[in-house]
Amino acid sequence: LFRSALQKICEDSGEQLDRVELNRPLNTLIPKFLTFFKHPQSKIRSHAIACVNQFILMKTQALMVHIGPFIENLFSISSDDDKDVRKNICQSLVMLLEARLDVLTPHIHSIVEYMLLRTRDNEEVVALEACEFWLTLAEMPACKEILSNHLQTLIPVLVKGMRYSASSISALKGDADEDANVPDRAEDIKPRFPKARTHGQQHVESGAAAGGGGDDD
Repeated sequence: LFRSALQKICEDSGEQLDRVELNRPLNTLIPKFLTFFKHPQSKIRSHAIACVNQFILMKTQALMVHIGPFIENLFSISSDDDKDVRKNICQSLVMLLEARLDVLTPHIHSIVEYMLLRTRDNEEVVALEACEFWLTLAEMPACKEILSNHLQTLIPVLVKGMRYSASSISALKGDADEDANVPDRAEDIKPRFPKARTHGQQHVESGAAAGGGGDDD
């Protein structure tokens, strides 16, 4: 409960924790969070990463001065057995890609390989978070340079991820079967007609009106 409360405080009051008036509690909290990355309990590892993640996009000074150890600690637990830990690591890398590409650049090709692995993760929540990495990278000017040597591997992985799993197909069929037994509503089968007139129609009508005016004269 305490760990969840602390994560909630980081989510809701991140800016307050970096205020000079409060002696910047983050200066103490960030290093402490980093030590918990290697805690024996996976829940604590997961919460610690999630807490630090709240300050990446904010680029808080307390985190920026520890950005090196932060990345090193992420790498050290990158193959963690816990799915929530792996998901939060992916989230860290996605946000670092957006906020501090410069610190990832020396390791970028290893990170790409790692995110390829996580995109194929057996846990869906991890794979979905990993996919955010490609979406973020695709919008960046450096995308072509970073991915040029990885496209032959990346594209098949993404295409495979677009396919429905057997369970998803079964669920979709189930929904279709249930819907087939539900009578159509009147609004479902009522014909709809567009109300907006085309430019051509307006032109014809305007011409007709003008012609009619001429006849009246």
